[in-house]
Amino acid sequence: MQALQAADRTLGLRLEKGPTPEVGPNDALIEVHIAGITPEGLQLLETDRAHKPSVVGHEVPGTIAKTGDLVPAELAIGSRIRVQRILFCLRCECCSSGREHMYGEGVVIGFAQFS
Repeated sequence: MQALQAADRTLGLRLEKGPTPEVGPNDALIEVHIAGITPEGLQLLETDRAHKPSVVGHEVPGTIAKTGDLVPAELAIGSRIRVQRILFCLRCECCSSGREHMYGEGVVIGFAQFS
């Protein structure tokens, strides 16, 4: 697997090779075709507010390469997908009615640290 890594503030970004992640029973392995990083993401790196080392890129399209035993059949190998970068509860009124974007406690995947 290749990934764009943010090692530290002085080294910048590097394309690194690493192991392919294992797939658990509820997981899908995504073959990422391209990953984007926003200007805000670069600013987090420049201001040293990013977890490091870290894989960079949260705008992620790809295809499903492998699935675990408990993954629904509609997520078949070869299916084209886009990774949702915001994690939702999927239980509240907003999330269960198709208005996930209004969920006030969603967490964005990525490498920023805010505290």
